[in-house]
Amino acid sequence: MDVIHQNPFRICGIYSNAGEREIRRVQSRLNAYLNIGRTVALDIDFSLLKTIDRTPEIVEQASSKIEQNKDRVNHSYFWFLKHSSFDETSLKYLSSGDTEKAIQIWTKVTHNKNITSKNFSSFSNLGTIKLLSNSNLEVEEGLRLKMTLLESQYLKDYLHEIADETFKVDKDLEIERFLNGILPDLEARFKKEKIISIFGNAPNSPTHQFLLKKFSSDYIHSIESQIARTKEERKAKSPGHLYNLGFNLLNETQADINSLKKVLGIRDLNYKVQADSLAVEIMQCGIDYFIAFRKNSDPSEKALKLLTYSYDLAISPMIKDRASENIEGIKEWAKTAKIQSELNFIYAQVEKFEATKNQSSLFGSVSVESIKRLLVDCTPQIQNIKTKMTKWNEEYQNISNFFVQFIQRELVSVINDAVQSHSSLSSLQSKVEIAWEITCMLDHFDMYNDMRRTFNENKTALKSIARQIDVSTLTPEEKERERKKREIKTVEDEIKKVKKLRKILNEKIIKVEHTKAELLFRQEDFRKAEERMKEIKKWHFLRLASDRERQINTQQERIDNILSDCNEKKRQKIKALKKGLKIYNEQLENYENKLRYIKYG
Repeated sequence: MDVIHQNPFRICGIYSNAGEREIRRVQSRLNAYLNIGRTVALDIDFSLLKTIDRTPEIVEQASSKIEQNKDRVNHSYFWFLKHSSFDETSLKYLSSGDTEKAIQIWTKVTHNKNITSKNFSSFSNLGTIKLLSNSNLEVEEGLRLKMTLLESQYLKDYLHEIADETFKVDKDLEIERFLNGILPDLEARFKKEKIISIFGNAPNSPTHQFLLKKFSSDYIHSIESQIARTKEERKAKSPGHLYNLGFNLLNETQADINSLKKVLGIRDLNYKVQADSLAVEIMQCGIDYFIAFRKNSDPSEKALKLLTYSYDLAISPMIKDRASENIEGIKEWAKTAKIQSELNFIYAQVEKFEATKNQSSLFGSVSVESIKRLLVDCTPQIQNIKTKMTKWNEEYQNISNFFVQFIQRELVSVINDAVQSHSSLSSLQSKVEIAWEITCMLDHFDMYNDMRRTFNENKTALKSIARQIDVSTLTPEEKERERKKREIKTVEDEIKKVKKLRKILNEKIIKVEHTKAELLFRQEDFRKAEERMKEIKKWHFLRLASDRERQINTQQERIDNILSDCNEKKRQKIKALKKGLKIYNEQLENYENKLRYIKYG
């Protein structure tokens, strides 16, 4: 793995936890040799590693890559450190070319052992050797050893062995850094789904989520780009390209969507979003293709292919339902019998009407009520046909036009007979009123231009007859508007009335609030008490001063009681008036809400 073979620590000739003195010593030796153009053999140039060329420039560049704590840590995961006596011994064997002996020592202190403060470096070193193996199983073992360290409580000890004590420990972040460093080499060796299974984390673990995001991003970007391009071309190109656009989108994204499914799983939200988006665009190509060619040819086979692909691909029930609905609709269209039930019903009702007409009288006249019943019974069926075939479908327009023509013809016949037979006014009014109601209903039907002209002429003639015999010619919509207008006026009158009463009451409250209480209540009692007080205060022969003072106090107490009583009555009066004002405000609010509802719904 190049991440190990070209590791900056290796190029600089040091272990990842080398101290400043060791770093200076090795650098001094390297520079001495390299400056005179000589190669130098170092203890860490293990035989299991590829040979490398060292130049002053390469060494300087490598040195700059491990100056910062973060960079030292990132590169340390793919190199060796000398922390324990086991490491020292094993690294000596590595230097002498005895790789197997080094592996034996590190395996002895890690196999079936818990990671501790004494052996965490052995897990890392043995993992590095395993990652260099040609065996996939060995590489997988190396990854498990590295993850054991990264997920352990001794990661902090490891990090502070590599960096200084100020380095902040974030386990999830360190796992991401390790994965970012190792993934390029792993992807060259394993399939993405295999890499995910190697790490074997629970679906919600940070490692699992990181790998999913990392591996799925390229697939997602590719799928989204293909969808965007297809959507743009679908709107810009001629209808003849629609089927090929949908089919090509399916083929060009099949590998990506299948890989995304393997990596994320069918339940993953990101997979669902991409699958649904792809299904929607393929479906739209099929729908647009069908609509573009259904009038002149039978595009159902190709359209159904795209819609079936869309249905199979979709995850969302809503999108599946939409695809399913369109599939069924096109199948029904292909059968050319999708409106047969409605047509059978309409034809049966017309035949029934004709039979009744022939039996009704010598002249073949039927009641206007029968015509209305036929119209009311058949209208839902014609609306069903319109819904199934769309307003612009030629067959639907033929049916709608025929039905208007039939009803109009019978209606004209009935009214003409009624006018010519000199029916009573009340009878004629009743028939014309129903005929006008039927005419208003027919006005909402779709018809060809020439039929519309004939219809309008007959409508004008009927309106003239109605006005002559004092029959209202308001349409149902106009009647509703008139009713609403009357209701609005009633509510507005009520609002004016309440506002007027509220104004009167408000003025009364202001008047009471600004009037002395004794002028509103017990006015006579207060006047007499005041006069009595004046009398007491006058000089009286032979009255002692103490008696005068006592009489004044007694009378003042009577006056205060009167004032207190008046003030209380005033307070109660104001309270009652404000209660009434509140009622008026509530009534006003209710009327205004009612008015808004009538006007705007």
